Amino acid sequence: MKLGIVVVYLFGAEHEPLLDLHLRQIEKCTQIPYIIYCSVNRLAPKQRQRLAEYPQIRAFEFPPTELRGMREHSYYLDRLIRIAVDDGATHVATLHLDSFPLRIGWIEGLAARLTDTCVIATVDRISTACLVFGRDFYLRYRPTMLVSESVKATPKYRNYIRTCNPDQHSGIGYGFAASTNDLSCHYLPLTASHNGYGRIYDDTIFHLAGTIRIQPNKPSGTDKAPSLLNRGLVRVVTVGRMLVPLDMQIRLRARFARWHDQMIEQPRKKIEKPHHDAVARELLQTPDAFLDRLRKQHQCKLF
Repeated sequence: MKLGIVVVYLFGAEHEPLLDLHLRQIEKCTQIPYIIYCSVNRLAPKQRQRLAEYPQIRAFEFPPTELRGMREHSYYLDRLIRIAVDDGATHVATLHLDSFPLRIGWIEGLAARLTDTCVIATVDRISTACLVFGRDFYLRYRPTMLVSESVKATPKYRNYIRTCNPDQHSGIGYGFAASTNDLSCHYLPLTASHNGYGRIYDDTIFHLAGTIRIQPNKPSGTDKAPSLLNRGLVRVVTVGRMLVPLDMQIRLRARFARWHDQMIEQPRKKIEKPHHDAVARELLQTPDAFLDRLRKQHQCKLF
């Protein structure tokens, strides 16, 4: 095996301890040859220098893009994956800044889940926090992280959304490619979490979750806390997501994108951020002790 680990790094000085933990865990748990292929667009010189200190990292700067959010994330991932496969990787694993393996043999175990008909191993409903696949699947189907608007309008895609309920984020294109070719994915079960964050999947992958997504668009202290109206709308939309078919949710979100961002997503980030930050502080203060406590939760559930 030759592993290509693909990560989009978008971080500042406040995230450097998390980066160090992420890289330390990869090094400790990965005993086969591997290279981390990463993008450095929009990173400050200091952060680029930190990445350059790690011999297993190959960093790339791609042509600038105005895309943001999951579209920017996917823009980099698609290019990094192509480089990793062209470089001879037999398997590719995507990770996030805040996700990493927990035990030696993690990649061998996930690769063993792949067969001629099961072509992806991942967490949640398809997540690039950990998405593992082989070069044969990639070269045969050439999937992309997202799908085009024209594909979203097709009956096949709408059926995929209804039947598989994938996460609406980068990686959905891989799930769709598998589904439309009568192939399947192996999903690692969620076995422990801490207040919704600090998630462990099958005692194999840790994902803090939300580290980049919930960062505010404005510097801390420059905007107001969510109003009662915003908080109420967030609750209503959260309940609505359980009741409204997913393909209809996608159409509504596209039609009212600006309103949805201002009234729902930005307030949601502010509501979630204190919970995320509390778990992140606990993780980074005593990483081994924190992870051991979470893994014991997993063992208690098993026995």
